[in-house]
Amino acid sequence: MNQLILHPATASQLNAATIKPAHGYLFVGDTGLGKTSSALDLANTLLGSSATQGDKARWILFIQPEDGKKLRLSQLERVKDFAYRSKPSGVNYKVIIIDGADLLTIEAANSLLNLLEEPPPLTVIVLVAQQRAMIPKTVLSRLQIVNFYAPTPSQLEGLISEYHISQASYKLAGRSPAKLITLSQEDQSVQSKLTADAQDFIGGSIIDRLVVLSTIASKIEASRLINVIIADIQNQAFSEQWVSRANSLIAAQAHLHHNGNFKFVLEKLAMEY
Repeated sequence: MNQLILHPATASQLNAATIKPAHGYLFVGDTGLGKTSSALDLANTLLGSSATQGDKARWILFIQPEDGKKLRLSQLERVKDFAYRSKPSGVNYKVIIIDGADLLTIEAANSLLNLLEEPPPLTVIVLVAQQRAMIPKTVLSRLQIVNFYAPTPSQLEGLISEYHISQASYKLAGRSPAKLITLSQEDQSVQSKLTADAQDFIGGSIIDRLVVLSTIASKIEASRLINVIIADIQNQAFSEQWVSRANSLIAAQAHLHHNGNFKFVLEKLAMEY
């Protein structure tokens, strides 16, 4: 669980669970805070360090809503069969993870309640949910609650620094580590494309430049591409042609800033460059 970015209070509860596990837990919090990953990490830890991949496949049961809609009674019957089938051998515990537990049907919740009232030995059940209020109180009363809080400001600062996360991505993802990392990877993919496009624009013919610019879909993307081209040509030798091209780029950026039609601005740049 160390590789996850978890609020210290959450991490403390999870560490306690690895030492003396209860028979049932609810991992609850907003999306992107590491609930499901933490449940899987806990399961792997509870099985023991000598557990093989085969052991993990045999003694960890993971279920989630069918088609992302509901957890149904038929799925809970599978859970009960797994729970009561046999005692774990070769591992310390067997673990059941129920993802999307706030989507339990009434029948499934009642079946789960029966299991929690008479938990089999050496079995740990982990419910994962976003909305605690959607879990029946009778079920909640038999679970230890692990709240997944957003990371602290210092943790977020470290994440932003490590993954070079842009301010735009941070505003979009909020305080969710998973979302921040995903958006950072998307940022890097976009930046790689812009770099390749800039090189094709600088080194290509007028047809090549028009082809590159035809892939630009917004004014923001156009502005970013021009900035990359400007950064690239700064490494070129100074000449009259360099001055002319630099002036064309500056003019194009100015036209974009003043709400010029980005397609027209780019076509004009391709012709003048």
